[in-house]
Amino acid sequence: MNSAAWREPSKNVPVVWDGDVIVCGAGPAGVAAALASALSGAKTQLIELHGCLGGVWTSGLLSWIVDAHDKPGIMACLLDELDRRGARAHPGLAYDIEAMKLLLEQWCQAAGVQVRLLTRTVATYVQTSASNNKRLQLAITESKSGREAWRAKVFIDATGGGDLAALAGC
Repeated sequence: MNSAAWREPSKNVPVVWDGDVIVCGAGPAGVAAALASALSGAKTQLIELHGCLGGVWTSGLLSWIVDAHDKPGIMACLLDELDRRGARAHPGLAYDIEAMKLLLEQWCQAAGVQVRLLTRTVATYVQTSASNNKRLQLAITESKSGREAWRAKVFIDATGGGDLAALAGC
């Protein structure tokens, strides 16, 4: 076993965004959370590892929404819009993945959700108060833009694997 380690020099990480809500993970739950947040008036940032929104629905190539029938709210709107666009073979059957990607992007854009794709959450900064209460202050990401910090009042972990929560010590 190799015990060698490299001590990386410290550097300043730029805070590139400061807002109300950051959602990490843009699968079905993350997109829904970001839409709900933005539509309620919160300045919202959606951060996603993959190159598109939708998670298992799109990059996972599922193309089938299990148990979607007779669901109210956003699911009903989503299915109606896919049908309106001719993006489902038959009601209740497989949908066109590229149409789903486009629909989710258009909805997020219309709601005012700021989206960052191809960005991995890699660290967090948790502040401990004098009364020993802990609060997540920053999410740190890495992408082609380098290492960046994102600040918000509220963080939502929709990564599927609980990445943000684990990094924050939960």
